[in-house]
Amino acid sequence: MLATGVTPRTPSIPGVDHPKAKSYGEVIEGASVGDSVAIIGAGGIGFDVAEFLVHDHSPTLDVAEWRREWGVGDPSVTRGGVAAPVVAPSPRRVHLLQRKTSRIGAGLGKTSGWVHRAAIMSKGVETLTGVTYERIDDDGLHLRVGNEARVLDVDTVVICAGQTPRRDLFDALGAAGTSTHLIGGADVAEELDAKRAIRQGTELAARL
Repeated sequence: MLATGVTPRTPSIPGVDHPKAKSYGEVIEGASVGDSVAIIGAGGIGFDVAEFLVHDHSPTLDVAEWRREWGVGDPSVTRGGVAAPVVAPSPRRVHLLQRKTSRIGAGLGKTSGWVHRAAIMSKGVETLTGVTYERIDDDGLHLRVGNEARVLDVDTVVICAGQTPRRDLFDALGAAGTSTHLIGGADVAEELDAKRAIRQGTELAARL
């Protein structure tokens, strides 16, 4: 049962190998990120990376800070427990970009998507849709929004442009005569779905 997940996809953008460009995997694992950042891709991973970069630590680890940020007050003091949010400024200037012209974050989960959209808006993240990426170089990220050419003078460009199945072992296992079943992201990387992966593993185990 091969459940090795995914690997970040590298898009065909000139300069994607420039030192400014980093994959979301590298950023999550601790790669250095500058004070100004452009994020290519506004899917679930792009939003997660944006939230990660606009905090220098997680407010979910400090209940009092989390309540201040979301305006959750003491019901004995504030009516309905609703207080004015007090949001700490972002430690970085962040741009979140997508090729699609649809509303940013439209594909996020129905029950939690509003949380992610509200979180990045409160931190002043600039969002752009309908973007065409032209190149990455020393000047930053060159792009077009409609007919308008822009250059985002950023220190870091984080690539969150999807993922591909990680199947490093698949061919070797087949060559060794081992019966191999792909599940989860190793099977289908698009729109990662934990429920689908769990179902695949459960049903496969039952069949075997």
